[in-house]
Amino acid sequence: RGQVGTIVTITGDSLFGGGSSITGVTFNGVGGSVLPGANDSYVVARPESAVNGTGDVVLFANTGAEVSGLGQWTHLKESEITDLTPNFGQGGTIVTIRGSNFFGGGSYIQSVHFGYSAVANITFQNQSFLTVVVADGVPGNTTVTLQADTGASTTSDEDAWEYLTVGNVTFLDPAFGQNGTIVSIYGVDLFGGGVAVATVYLAGVEVTSVLSGTTNHVRVVAAISELDIRGDVVVVADTGATTTAAGAWEYVRKAVLNEVTPPIGAGLSLVRLLGDFLLQGGSSATSVSLGGIPVREIISSNATIIEVIANYSADAVFNGSITIVSNSGATAHFESRWSYVAPPTITNVSPVSGREGTLVTIVGERLFGGGTGHLANVASVYLAGEEASILNTSRSQVVVAAAPEGASTTGIVEIVAANGAYIRSNDTWTYVNRGSIDNVFPQSGVLGTRVTLYGSELLGGGTEVVDVSLAGVSQDSIVFFNDTMVIIRSGKGNTGTNGRIVITSNTGAIVFTTNDTWRFLPEANLTSVVPSFGQQGTEVIIYADVLLSYGTAPTSVSLCGIEVASINAFNATSITVTANSSEIALTGDVVVESDTGGRAVFSSAWEYRAQGLITGIVPGSGQGGSEVLVIGSNLRGHGSTVTTASLAGTEAIVIAESNTLVRLRAGASSVVKTGDVVLTANTGAFVTLRDGWQYVTAANITSVQPTSGQVGTRVTLTGTDLLMGGSTITSVILAGTPSIILSSNSSLITVQAGLRIGASGVADVTVVANTGASATAVGAWTYINAGDIDGVSPPSGHFGTIVTITGSNLLMGATELALVSLAGVAAHNISSATENVVVVVAGASDGPSVGDIAITATTGAFITQTLAWTYETPAQITSFTPVEGQFGTVIQVIGTGLLMGGTRIQSAYIAGYEVYRILNSSGESVYIMAGSAPTNTTGTITLEANSGALVSASNTTWTYLDAG
Repeated sequence: RGQVGTIVTITGDSLFGGGSSITGVTFNGVGGSVLPGANDSYVVARPESAVNGTGDVVLFANTGAEVSGLGQWTHLKESEITDLTPNFGQGGTIVTIRGSNFFGGGSYIQSVHFGYSAVANITFQNQSFLTVVVADGVPGNTTVTLQADTGASTTSDEDAWEYLTVGNVTFLDPAFGQNGTIVSIYGVDLFGGGVAVATVYLAGVEVTSVLSGTTNHVRVVAAISELDIRGDVVVVADTGATTTAAGAWEYVRKAVLNEVTPPIGAGLSLVRLLGDFLLQGGSSATSVSLGGIPVREIISSNATIIEVIANYSADAVFNGSITIVSNSGATAHFESRWSYVAPPTITNVSPVSGREGTLVTIVGERLFGGGTGHLANVASVYLAGEEASILNTSRSQVVVAAAPEGASTTGIVEIVAANGAYIRSNDTWTYVNRGSIDNVFPQSGVLGTRVTLYGSELLGGGTEVVDVSLAGVSQDSIVFFNDTMVIIRSGKGNTGTNGRIVITSNTGAIVFTTNDTWRFLPEANLTSVVPSFGQQGTEVIIYADVLLSYGTAPTSVSLCGIEVASINAFNATSITVTANSSEIALTGDVVVESDTGGRAVFSSAWEYRAQGLITGIVPGSGQGGSEVLVIGSNLRGHGSTVTTASLAGTEAIVIAESNTLVRLRAGASSVVKTGDVVLTANTGAFVTLRDGWQYVTAANITSVQPTSGQVGTRVTLTGTDLLMGGSTITSVILAGTPSIILSSNSSLITVQAGLRIGASGVADVTVVANTGASATAVGAWTYINAGDIDGVSPPSGHFGTIVTITGSNLLMGATELALVSLAGVAAHNISSATENVVVVVAGASDGPSVGDIAITATTGAFITQTLAWTYETPAQITSFTPVEGQFGTVIQVIGTGLLMGGTRIQSAYIAGYEVYRILNSSGESVYIMAGSAPTNTTGTITLEANSGALVSASNTTWTYLDAG
């Protein structure tokens, strides 16, 4: 379907109808045109005229053949343009086209022409409404043609649109500028057929506003441009028509504000704005505002510097803007470049009266008037119209000295800030009369001499005296003052110097004598300080002339600024003192002050050497007798020896000493206490460790068990605090004899009695700890007579030999024996034991040996008889024959050492059954007769000598056979 001009694509088979080309086409019976490029299956054509309705499409081949598409074409109603609004204009005019069936069976309008000129833009379209932007065209009436995407088109009447003559910009005033510049645009037909100007573009930037406009003159305000560029001036009418002047406008460089001096201030502050292109094409600044407030005055302006006087601001403004407007209207705006301080004010003036030199403190807010940098200061101050001397300034306080007064006057206080700002006070200032010094006592002296001044109005209108100078030398100290009397201590002056006395009050006011009232006398001269170094406790003698500074007695002495512990003796030329303590090593003055207040100062005459320091004490607790090791540095206090010591206030014995180690023996203390460790040197210097020693509770031995014994007896001591502050027991003495310590703690000690040399008897038990502390149980132990072995029978043998040991005290105070050993081998058993006889059975030995007999009681006591026992070579049965038999069988047993230290074999056993008879025996052979035993009993043969020793055959067994 479509309209006239619609491009129609026809596809099928054998479209040429056997011919070679298509010569014609009809659409619903109406002719059309065939476009080039047809083939047997593809033909493109378009209708040439309109017959509405549906009908056939017929192709005509060059042979006359016809190919039809029945009912395949519908001719739509033709498009129609009914209205253009506006129907005149020029390039840029926005035109609305109304009508019907614009798409002609297609989907959209693809082109619009006003005469021969295609529109610049189609901004909106539907079947009956289009909006377009007209391009430039030749002045005159012309048609408007719409073409759809199908190729269908419609054309308006011949005079549907009139191209007007294009407007013309003739000149601009000014032709350059920046943001805010007011520009006049002159020309012809600037509305382009419209009735007003909608907007204007200067070098591509839309203006801020259109102030006024006629077809010949338009006034606009330029907007800001970040770039300095030249470009077109484009006037846009309300119809969209544009009038362009190519390259007619130049944006100059945007203003740059490099520096604001000062960046903060108050009313009347002089402010300099430094930058580039500040006038943005103008020749002068017509207005400047700081923080939104127009300045009071523009002093000067050019493109790089503008000077203004700030106006007053009722409120503080933080980070406000700066705006510069030039005579061209160009406006430069800079955010966060100026701050108004709150208005400066003077809130207090103190004092409100005084005289020459009076120090006046002016307190307020923002006293620099907002000045910053080199302008952050005060230029001048006036008191009652007289310019004062400025001593120091800050934003909240200014201190000045009153000028020498003339007549008594009263007036306002005024500050002029460095930036020109003025600050005035509502308070007034009054100059008052001067005071006088009438009498001075004494009128001569040395450093520290106490001097009393009498007069009137000595405080100079102030409340206190801050300085008194004698012959040009400030006092050492001010002792007392009121309006009629001042007492001071003299400073140090040159001998023989005379001069006047000047009193300065806290107001700065001065009162002075009119003549040379004061004279400085000769100072003390140091001969020596002995010793010239030391520490706490050192006794020091100071030698000098005029040592008492013309007084009668010393009132204080200091070494390196530290008051001495005591003044021991003095006369006019020497003083003996005891040094106090110093936390640090230092060198300083020796100062002697007398009852006149005079001070003799001897520079760097005394050295406090590093204070002795106790870093450790081992042990830190104990009892009387404990040996104590004191560890540290400078323990001699820079003397030559440690002479005395005390522990918790109890004198101790110095055993040995050096500068780093001192060994002490603790004195006895009857009470438990904690206290200082004090070492005193030969110079009197002492070193202290605060609470460094503790006397612990005295040890108490409550039990000694057993209470008697001899060497080796194991003795248990029980009690309390037996370690006496130490960690171990180093010795236990039983009746004067050292014992062996087996174990120890604070309540139980176990020892083994040592060998006592001498008579037995009752004596003390003494315990000594590793601290050296000791405790004694009086009469707690008795050494009994030592046991003694008199005889051994037999003196040699083998395993099983019965040995009889005779002697005295063989039980050694115990009730039984724990062990008997023969040549180091424990007896097989102890058969019996009394004080005089012990019978044992020898144990098994690995081989022959000779050794001691040792008897040990259950108490641990022991007796030893040296080399009293010999183990013979062990007996050995090598063979016996026969190896089987029955009752009465005679068996020969052959071996070595078979008598085992005895004289005969007293019994024998076969498989545990006793033989019937022993026929004879010797060391190498024994004949025995088998006894009775069950048939097939098998076992070894064992021989027992009359010494009790036993030997068994180890490799061969005997078997009992059935009886015959």
